Amino acid sequence: MVSLMKEVISMKFAITLFLAITIFAAFSIGHTQPGSGRLLLDAVDKTDAVISKAREVVTESGSDRANQLLVVAQRLQQMAKELAYQAINGSNLVMGARAGRMTLNARLRAEQAIAITRQSEENEDYVRRRLDRTDDLIQRITQNLGSDAPANILTLLDAARERQGRAVELFRNRRLKMALRLTIQTEKSLDKQADNAGGYSVARKRYQELSDRYLALSEQIDASDKSMSSDVQKQVAAADQFRDQAETMAENGNFARAEQTLEKGVEILSRLTESAREPAKVKGALENLKNRADGLNDKVIASGNSATKNLYRTALEHIEKASDLYRSGNFEAAAAQLQAARELLNQVASSLGD
Repeated sequence: MVSLMKEVISMKFAITLFLAITIFAAFSIGHTQPGSGRLLLDAVDKTDAVISKAREVVTESGSDRANQLLVVAQRLQQMAKELAYQAINGSNLVMGARAGRMTLNARLRAEQAIAITRQSEENEDYVRRRLDRTDDLIQRITQNLGSDAPANILTLLDAARERQGRAVELFRNRRLKMALRLTIQTEKSLDKQADNAGGYSVARKRYQELSDRYLALSEQIDASDKSMSSDVQKQVAAADQFRDQAETMAENGNFARAEQTLEKGVEILSRLTESAREPAKVKGALENLKNRADGLNDKVIASGNSATKNLYRTALEHIEKASDLYRSGNFEAAAAQLQAARELLNQVASSLGD
C-alpha cells in the first residue's frame, strides 16, 4: 500500500512539473496571448477545489499528518493567489511563473493529504477487523470453558479481556498503531489458551460421559441377584473409592486425571456386570445343548455306529456336569463343560451327515 502510494505521488509530481512548465511557457508569451492569464487563474481555481475537498476529508479523518500537509497546501495556495494577481496586473513574467509553480505545489500537497486519509481509512478498517477477530476468539474460549473452568485459565482470560479493552480504547482515540499492536499481542496470548480451552472442554465432556456410564453400571449391579454378595460389595466399594477421587479432581478442574481415575472404577463395575450376566448366558447355552442332544438321540441309535454312540454318550456326560455346576453357582466351570459338549455334538452330527 505504501509503495503504491509513493508511485502515485511520484506520478502526480511529474504531472505537476509538466503543468508548471506549461503555465510558465504560456505566461511568458502573455504580451501576445492575453488568454494566458486566464490559464493561470484556472489553475488557481482547480487547486482551490482540490484543497476544499481535502479540507473536508482531512477533518473527518482526524489524521495529523494529513492535516499538516493541508496547512502547507493552504499557505502555498494563498501565496500563489497573491503572486498571480500581481503578475497579471503587472504583466510580470517571473512572478507569473512562480505563481503557477506555487499553486500546483499546493495542489500536490492537498492531493497527498487526501491520499493519506484514504490510506488511514484502509488502516482503520484493518485494525477494526483485527479487533473483531480477537473479540470473537475471547468469546469462543469463554463458551468452551464454561463457568467451572480452572482458576488459572480464568485469570489468564480476564487479563486478555483487559488488554483487549485497552486496545479498543486506543482505537477509539485513533491511536491505530498502538491498538493494532496490543490486540495482536492479546490474540497471540489467547492462541495457547484456546488450545487449553479446547482440550479442557473435551476432557470435561468425556468425564461426564464416563460418569453417566458408571451410574448405569451401578444400577445394573444393584438390580442383579448378586448385589448382596460380600465379594461384589467389596468390589463396588473399591470402584466407589475411585469415583470419589475422580470427583475431587473434577471439582478442581483436572478433568483429564479425573477421567483416568474414574476409568478404573468403571472397569471394576464392567467386570461385575458381565459376571452378573453370566448365569443367564450359561442357562441359555445349557438349554440349547440339551435340545440339540435330544434331537440327535434317535439318529445315533439308528446309526448303529459304536464310535458315534461313544461320542454322544460323552457329550451327555459333559452336559450333565454342566447342569450340576450351574446349580451350584460355578458358572465358569459350567461354561467349560458346555463347550466340550458342543464340540462333541458337532462331531456326532458330522458323522451322521446332519
